[in-house]
Amino acid sequence: MTRSRINKNIVSENSFIVKNRFSILGVFILFVFMGVQLVVLGLYGTQGDKLANIIKMQKEINQENDKISSEINDLQSITRIEQIVTEKYGLVKATDIKTLDINNTVSLVK
Repeated sequence: MTRSRINKNIVSENSFIVKNRFSILGVFILFVFMGVQLVVLGLYGTQGDKLANIIKMQKEINQENDKISSEINDLQSITRIEQIVTEKYGLVKATDIKTLDINNTVSLVK
């Protein structure tokens, strides 16, 4: 091949890119926007699942709260609650409460 034919081939290849550079740029930008859209939609899709789980958890907590409230209403008084705690867990109400004086130190050494 002669040098002029090689130059003509290079010019013809370059002229294709030059003529279609706006089309190529447009297609590139289109692919970039499509990629960004996929990422954003993926983020929103997972947040919907998280929101559904939070709403479900809130309903369960409200049901448990209602159950505990009805149990407290069934017990009807603090004295009844104290009686059940004493029977079940062996806890007693503190009656003799003492405070330590700062001037009287507590130590093992005399």
